[in-house]
Amino acid sequence: MEGRIGHLHHRYRVLDRSGAAALLAAQLDRHLSARLPDAVQRALDEALGDDPTVYVLRRVATKLTVRGRVTNIGPTLAQEWGDRLAGAIVRHIAADEDNGGNLVCFADQAEFVARFLADLLADRAWGCWYYGAFASLRGCRTGEVLARVLHDNAACLPQVVSRLHRSGFLDRLLSLLEPDEVRRLWRGDHASDAEARRALYRPLLLQVLRLIQRVGWWRPSGEEVENLLTAYGATCPEIPDWSDRSALTRAFVDIVRFVVCRARPSPVSWQTTESTRGWPELDEILAGVDWLDAGVLRAELEQLRLPQLSNDELPLTRPRTDATPRQRQFLAALQAVIADRDVAIDARDCREANALRLLAAVVARDVQWATDVSAARLIDVVLATWERLRSAPDAEALRRLHGDDFAGALRLLSEREPESLAALTALGVSGMTVVQRLLSREQPTADLVDRSVDSQCAGVFLIARAVADARLSTVLRESSCPIEVRTLLAALVLQWSGGAGCSDDRLDPAVAAFADAPRLQTIASLRDGWAGVVDDDLMRLQAGVLQMLVEQRLIGGQNLDVLDIESGSSDAAAKFLLAGDAHVPAWAFAASFSDQEERQHRVRDWMRTWKNVTGLDPVVVADDPSIEAQRVALRYSFETLAPGNLGLPAVDLTVSVVAMALLRIWGRWLRQFAESSLPYLLEQFIRRPGRLTVDDDTIIVDLERRPLDIVLEMAGYTADLERLSWLSGRRLCFRFGGG
Repeated sequence: MEGRIGHLHHRYRVLDRSGAAALLAAQLDRHLSARLPDAVQRALDEALGDDPTVYVLRRVATKLTVRGRVTNIGPTLAQEWGDRLAGAIVRHIAADEDNGGNLVCFADQAEFVARFLADLLADRAWGCWYYGAFASLRGCRTGEVLARVLHDNAACLPQVVSRLHRSGFLDRLLSLLEPDEVRRLWRGDHASDAEARRALYRPLLLQVLRLIQRVGWWRPSGEEVENLLTAYGATCPEIPDWSDRSALTRAFVDIVRFVVCRARPSPVSWQTTESTRGWPELDEILAGVDWLDAGVLRAELEQLRLPQLSNDELPLTRPRTDATPRQRQFLAALQAVIADRDVAIDARDCREANALRLLAAVVARDVQWATDVSAARLIDVVLATWERLRSAPDAEALRRLHGDDFAGALRLLSEREPESLAALTALGVSGMTVVQRLLSREQPTADLVDRSVDSQCAGVFLIARAVADARLSTVLRESSCPIEVRTLLAALVLQWSGGAGCSDDRLDPAVAAFADAPRLQTIASLRDGWAGVVDDDLMRLQAGVLQMLVEQRLIGGQNLDVLDIESGSSDAAAKFLLAGDAHVPAWAFAASFSDQEERQHRVRDWMRTWKNVTGLDPVVVADDPSIEAQRVALRYSFETLAPGNLGLPAVDLTVSVVAMALLRIWGRWLRQFAESSLPYLLEQFIRRPGRLTVDDDTIIVDLERRPLDIVLEMAGYTADLERLSWLSGRRLCFRFGGG
């Protein structure tokens, strides 16, 4: 591990009557200041080994007594002092709690850097003592600090940007960096990766060329060899395991096919004379590559030299036309983050900025891709094709793409632009599927684009900030609940807006706009989106709500308050169980029950989930008189949300839990209104009409002004929101007119 000492202070007490104390102190200062840090580092390496944790200690003090005369101030004394100081550091780490007082711990260097950058962007970094490692940058511009820190930590760049993506700071960071800095960040690290990959497959390609020369098919020049290396690298080849004979043979054959197709040797060189028909020298040729599977290679070469075929009919000479299994795995992960709208791609940004967004989103889901050197190249290929189709669209290719005819679109593009799209051709249908996903995200939002519409519930857009802060898309994905985020968002809008969200089974335009679901026009179509969802799916979603509330620090204690709620009129009352923290109040669980046995079963399930998420053994509190007032407030809250129900009892109950949790997250920054009831927040701030103007880049929400809007302004809730991922990267702007 690497260590750093921010400030080293020595204080000496020398028992000496000769008057040499001052001279000795000066000598100690000079020698120890130079040698002590290395000595401490060596001692810590032995004590902590490869521990990736970053420990930041504010102060460590230790004493060292040297008996006798100090006649040799050298490495021995420095190492002894270093061992003593390292021991004190380890004891502090073992004994101190990570409470920010004297010790702060980070999981690894990537988390340390990401936390600093996030706090820097939030204007709180320089007030934190544990960021002393970056103190030399304090006087620099924010953009310069960001660039220098990222460049200095290029080795863990994917992990850093993935953490910034999860915390919602990545877009802010990219907006403060100059385009050239973003390009250097992306290209600098991955250019070295590309060279490393080139060095790995170069020996294989040279062996292929030697074999082809011995057969007498083709003798390339030095320039042609380099061009082949570049062209083959553009196909994103998978680097084989050099200890696996079968993998090496497959890679070798792949290169043979590529070279033969690329070189296009003249027909005469393929003709077989009587004297060479038996190819007697083949055994000798294959003996030179005895580290390969000779049988597989012989069959391939025999097929390539069939005498009856012309140059245009050569079998098996096409280079790879689909991704390798590993590439398909990565492309599937890339497709998932695009389909789930977990990342906002901005066509106005440089390619490298969008590449960093995609890499961050993929690594945030699966850290294995952080160290996969092919991931960056695959992203580059996909984005290059996407940009090509956006800037100079091929109508027929686009028609086939949007019709899910990926193979047809790929054939068409590879025929028209074989050179520029060679890399995509190598990825085949898997690559085209990802490109289609990117293009489909840019399709206009049906009847809303480039015009304005009136909405009776436009005020729900104010809650978009809470949806972004809570990372609702991630909560839904990690819960494995089988619905799309747009389906959940549309159901939430209905409940937040009450009866205004739907009229005669037709959804208000704000529902489709907020969910970015242009085809969502009726409440029946929204119900269809919940088809097939079962109780277990809803329970996992509620567990995700608990995780969300814990991460937002609204829930964190042991008490699990359980309340029986009865909502609705006396003749048609709905009875259900609710659980969470009544003192916030914040509720994560809700379920109906038919008898006491089912009730107890629900509570036991919630207790297990509570422990799994919070790490604490829950203490169930039921029928507590101190929280009895919550029962009335909760009944009122559910009745306020009920006009937006879908008529699916279990689904409606879970959506209400999510709706109340997000409202509580949204309302906590409203100063004196932070503890207001949810119905009050809805009526005073959210439920109001307005006008929506939507284009490809922006949604403008014009709202009628309310008396308490000054509270929203003071909380910063009227400011624009940049690049909301579930809105296809659009910016959300608020305007307040007369009411």
